[in-house]
This record gives sequence, C-alpha cells and structure tokens, in this order.
Amino acid sequence: MIVLTKRISVLFVTLVVVLGIGLNAQAAGKVRIALGDVASVETLCFLVALDRAKDRGLDYEMTAFAKEQLAIQAVIGGQMDIGVGTPYSIIQKSKVPIRNFFQLSKLVFFPVASNKYKTWQDLDGQPFTFHARGTGTEAIGDIIIKREGITLGQRSYVPGSENRIVGMMKGQINATIVDLSNKNILMAKAGDRFHVLPGITDPASDEVLFAEIGWMKENKESIAILVEELLRTWRD
Repeated sequence: MIVLTKRISVLFVTLVVVLGIGLNAQAAGKVRIALGDVASVETLCFLVALDRAKDRGLDYEMTAFAKEQLAIQAVIGGQMDIGVGTPYSIIQKSKVPIRNFFQLSKLVFFPVASNKYKTWQDLDGQPFTFHARGTGTEAIGDIIIKREGITLGQRSYVPGSENRIVGMMKGQINATIVDLSNKNILMAKAGDRFHVLPGITDPASDEVLFAEIGWMKENKESIAILVEELLRTWRD
C-alpha cells in the first residue's frame, strides 16, 4: 500500500478551508460508517485512527458490508453517513451529491492476460474480469478500451486480486487487472503463460472516504476529528 501523505495533507487543508472546520471542536452525534469490505490487515490503520478519534469524542458505529456496492448504496440511501470504498461510477451517474473527502491509499494496477492475447486489440470483444462493478479496476479498464478503440465482451467480477490470479492459473480467467504484488506473484509462478499489457500512467485510488455533501456540512467537527486522526496515524 502506497500512502500519499503530502497529497493527503493538501486535501485536508482544503477541507478545513472549504468547510470552515475548527480542529479543537468536539464531534456531536453518532457517525455511521459503511465499510465496503471485511475488516482486514489492509484496514488496520483506518481502525486505529477510528479508535483515536473515539478518544477525542467521535461517537461512531461501523458496519462491514459483504459487497462494496451495498456500502455505497447505504450512504446514498441515508442509512449510513460515511462510506469506505471506490464510488467513482456512482458519483458520475447518481444525482445524489456524494463527495470524496479523504484518500486512504493508492495502488498501482496492472492489466494481465494470457499469452494468446498479445495486445489489447486481441481482446476486442473478448471476456474480461474486474474486481467489482464501478470500482477502480473497471474504471481503469474503461479508460484503456477507449484509448485502444476496442470493446470488451462479457464482463465478470471476482473480488480480490489474489483470487483473480488463482483463477488465471487455473484457466478460469484469461484477462484481468491486478495490483502490484499479485502481478509479481503471477509472473513468478506462471510468467511463461501470462504477460502484462500496457496500462495507464497515473495510479488509481484504491480506497477513499466519501459522504453526502449536506451531511458533511452539518457534521464539520466529526469530519475534522476523523481526518486529523487519519493523518496522524498515517504519519506515525
């Protein structure tokens, strides 16, 4: 996981200015947080920051959803206040004013394919597997196919880069997008059968915190405490 502390710091300062947040204020009201995945080692820093924010008066309740889409829909529907995930497609398509306010991490993703697909042109009309609908891997795929002037065939969704490379080695998946560590594992174990296709130059955001903008304006103190503790934890 690559943490972009400087960029996050700029985002935090911007958030303070835009919302007029007082950093020493106490949070008010319970904040309902929707985690678009199961709690794991990858979310450990986030959980530590939440506990630190709790010590400063942030009353929160976190719910882990089996699918990221469910967490996003819970925020849109008002059942949850803050979501953790990659809501890019929803932000583009939904009329609900959802906004990202903190970037948790960035990952570098790599398109990988069976050797029978030498180039992106060979994948024109062919099946392709992504992490989940509307997530970063699908956004990357859409950017690439537009760049290459092709269309993909049937889209399948298998959460977890580690699960997708297992599917590739078993012959169940021929082309997908995975993170750096799993790309390296795939190449080390089956580099004679698979190769890396040209991707995009800018890394994609893996996880962000997002909320409805009206709620954000009404809960400035809660957001200030959470963001400050996230920054402190990441720096530590």
